[in-house]
Amino acid sequence: MDRNLDFNTIYEEFQQKILHYVTRMVGPSDAEGVTQETFIKVSRSLDTFKGDSKLSTWIYRIATNTALDRIKSAANKYPHEEFEPGVNVEAETKDAWTGQEKPAPEHEHVRKEMNQCIR
Repeated sequence: MDRNLDFNTIYEEFQQKILHYVTRMVGPSDAEGVTQETFIKVSRSLDTFKGDSKLSTWIYRIATNTALDRIKSAANKYPHEEFEPGVNVEAETKDAWTGQEKPAPEHEHVRKEMNQCIR
């Protein structure tokens, strides 16, 4: 059977499944790119597929590795520490405009309920 026909058949059978699978890993914004990269790799490596495992297992492994590479790439692109070392952003308790203390988030709900009761 013609290799292009084989790839086209494989693509038609697995494209939607792989898209759905990688969407759960990388999110919808990166899923199409990861799916495309996966099938480029499948196309380039199709002649090296030995058949030791099912074709679907092989394709899903390529998709998994491609998605993990994308996740690692994004993690390196946006490091976790974007603020000055030693500055605790979460600890800011004053309103930037008024300078007044902000209520703790867990107390905000109670304050709103009490205001509704008073009215």
